[in-house]
Amino acid sequence: MTFRLPADLPSRLIQISAERKVRRETPFSQQDIVAEALREWLATHASCA
Repeated sequence: MTFRLPADLPSRLIQISAERKVRRETPFSQQDIVAEALREWLATHASCA
């Protein structure tokens, strides 16, 4: 899947991902961070469907 994001999000994601990788905190890959965030959002809003 491909998504368009607001211009500020990709640079923030790269920065946070790099910081988490240095600290060896999971998730640290950009894909895993986005997947976790989306899972949390969907869980919060599941009752809306």
